[in-house]
Amino acid sequence: MLTVLLLGGVVPVASAHDYLVSSTPGANSTVRSQPGSIALTFDDVVLNSPVIRNRVRVTGPGGRFYETGCPTVLGRVVTVPAQFGAGGRYDVEWRIVSADGHPVTSSISFTYQPRAGTRAASGTTGTTCATSTTQAASATKATSANGSSHAPLLVGGGIAVVTVLALVLLFVRRRPRDAEAVEEEGDSSG
Repeated sequence: MLTVLLLGGVVPVASAHDYLVSSTPGANSTVRSQPGSIALTFDDVVLNSPVIRNRVRVTGPGGRFYETGCPTVLGRVVTVPAQFGAGGRYDVEWRIVSADGHPVTSSISFTYQPRAGTRAASGTTGTTCATSTTQAASATKATSANGSSHAPLLVGGGIAVVTVLALVLLFVRRRPRDAEAVEEEGDSSG
């Protein structure tokens, strides 16, 4: 019974993790020109968390990194600046904070076939977005630009936790009284 009460109190609040709806460049596509940025669009809002940072890494031939800055979040869209190097396969790997507060990690790949004469970026041996200060500033800026707050999500989660705790207390406190009533009935009939 307690399990049913606990699950009944949690299931309505829980939601599925965010998943990728579309991207630019698209998964498994062929790109012919420098993109300037990579945009990942998810099915729900991506959170800016000070604990679990959103991350997008773009790797290309030779394992070099081609993102040129930190990702920014605007609602459901995560964008990272990028410039590609040599032609070949490029992988975009991300870790975002889903609308339900959980981290989600996945990736897509595409092929870059630059036109003749396209300037190739050199890439780096490590990710460019390593400082938490820069990312925190980007997160604050994106949230301000979006004009949204995740307070309703936090309030809803808090209400769910209080409800579950109240149900657990009710169940735990009620059980001994029911047992005492059964004992008293047994004593009076004997």
